[in-house]
Amino acid sequence: MSIDTVISAREPRWADQAHSAVVLLVTFNDAMEIPGEVPFAASPLDPEPHGVDLFERAVAGEFGPIEEPTRDMVLAQVMCMRGALSAAATQRINELVAELDMLEDARRLSPEGELAEDPAQFVHAELDAWRLHRVQLAQLDTQPGFPLQVDWPTVPEAPFVLPKAAEANS
Repeated sequence: MSIDTVISAREPRWADQAHSAVVLLVTFNDAMEIPGEVPFAASPLDPEPHGVDLFERAVAGEFGPIEEPTRDMVLAQVMCMRGALSAAATQRINELVAELDMLEDARRLSPEGELAEDPAQFVHAELDAWRLHRVQLAQLDTQPGFPLQVDWPTVPEAPFVLPKAAEANS
């Protein structure tokens, strides 16, 4: 498809709150399999020249003022992001649980006194941090202004650093 295949575009709306892409209703000249207007997302990073061209023309105001994304659009994006972050947290939690199992096996099976300190303490602290992170993600929708305003919880550091309070108690 080339730039000259765009017959018309209207109703531009930002695809996200970062204003990184625009969604428009576009009629293409050579889209015979899809007659009429179709929703089209255009961005400055589009691999197709007509996507970049439509984005630039929309930003220049050729198709009218660009509306902000709808609440439902923002909600969908926030939920996708929360799902991805929660899945990553669950994966790390599962890794840490497996590590704790191995450390517990080593502790139980080692001769008395061979393990001077409990290496599982550090793993427990990281596990607690990831579990707290996952709970905070699950509770995002209780924040005032959600989904249009989200205070994303901080991801535990990698490599994990034991919090000062935990160090003082050990």
